[in-house]
Amino acid sequence: MLKENFLKRIYNVLIYPNNSFFNLNNKKPFLLFNSIWETLKISILSTFISFFIGLILSIILYLLKIKKERLINKIICFVINSFMNLFLSLPFVLLVSLLTDLLLGPYFKIFYGFKLGLICLSLVLIAHSTRHFEQVFLQMNSEIYKTAYTLGANRIQFIRYFLLKEAGAHLILKLNTIFVSSIAYSSILHITGIKSIAFIAIIYSESHTFDNFKNSDLVLVCLIILFLIIQIFHFLVIRIHRQLDKCLN
Repeated sequence: MLKENFLKRIYNVLIYPNNSFFNLNNKKPFLLFNSIWETLKISILSTFISFFIGLILSIILYLLKIKKERLINKIICFVINSFMNLFLSLPFVLLVSLLTDLLLGPYFKIFYGFKLGLICLSLVLIAHSTRHFEQVFLQMNSEIYKTAYTLGANRIQFIRYFLLKEAGAHLILKLNTIFVSSIAYSSILHITGIKSIAFIAIIYSESHTFDNFKNSDLVLVCLIILFLIIQIFHFLVIRIHRQLDKCLN
């Protein structure tokens, strides 16, 4: 059977039933379609959650740094940066374990499943996005705050009409980086019950033998799907960036 043509084997990969012991439900009959849905759901949600929360934190850090002569500002910056570094420095598997055992499990009764995966992934991506956005703001003209202040803008007006208008298009581009990171992290979220495409490629290709296709066919299809997902998201972000750039300029 393995001598069937390549396209037939690829088709067999796509229609492989979702009935193994890894599956927690049978709502989606095909293994890969279930993993695609799991990957898209958690990656897109965590990307946009981290984008908006990271944007808020990066704005706070930027405003604190341009007035860094005040001691309280330095303390708040230190605290926020320390939390960011904590989430970025810990191995992701260890972070998930610590959050589950010390916080989410005892106080919120979240031990397993989509909620746990989303919270853990979002926290790491928030740290990443905050760092990316902060760099964008710090690369801007340092005189922009003085200009806004001279024109009589208050803090909200400065953020809306000066800071975000100047950096908006560049911030949108960072969505690509955050989304790719979410795809990468999702590959090890099986410990929370998330069966992503990367997980299927790794586990099934190593622990299963198939009649209608080769193990390498499964890996290849998973890689192509991941590539297409990232390409489509990249295309959409670029289109939004161009439209936003035209509107702002």
